Amino acid sequence: MNETQLEKNIYETIDPVVQDTGFRLVYIEMGQDATTSMPLLRIMCENPETGRINIDECATISREISATLDVEDLIPYAYRLEVSSPGIDRPLVSFDDFKAYIGHDARVWLSIPLENGQKKMRGTIQSVEDETITLLSDSDVFKIEFHKISRAKLVLTDRLIKETAKSFEVSEKSE
Repeated sequence: MNETQLEKNIYETIDPVVQDTGFRLVYIEMGQDATTSMPLLRIMCENPETGRINIDECATISREISATLDVEDLIPYAYRLEVSSPGIDRPLVSFDDFKAYIGHDARVWLSIPLENGQKKMRGTIQSVEDETITLLSDSDVFKIEFHKISRAKLVLTDRLIKETAKSFEVSEKSE
């Protein structure tokens, strides 16, 4: 995925901090808060075993990340830090993310257009092999090399909601 150098530096700095809290760093993005126009550092984390995170865990991670970023001084301006779950319509940032969601719908944005010039598509993830993701849309089959993807995320569908709800039921029964 396309990251700025600042995002790469932040990721490398905070990934061990997030892991030390027992969670997995899923995604980071340096953007802008739409309501205040202030720079916004958005961090998404999850429990690697359950795929979830609660608000108290987000607060703990936020405190740890904030302290680390204050010491490292990577961001030379004021910003707002937001730590959250990736959500049900989560970003797909790794090859393994695509593998985990075969059969689900995704939106994909490319940094390098396909031969037909297309840079945005939506389809069902059909297969993931040899660094190629195959998406099936209503009218086309797209074979996309992973390195050409600039951004991707799951599409909220009834099937995704039902499967997520089932996984919550199963994990609550086992606790």
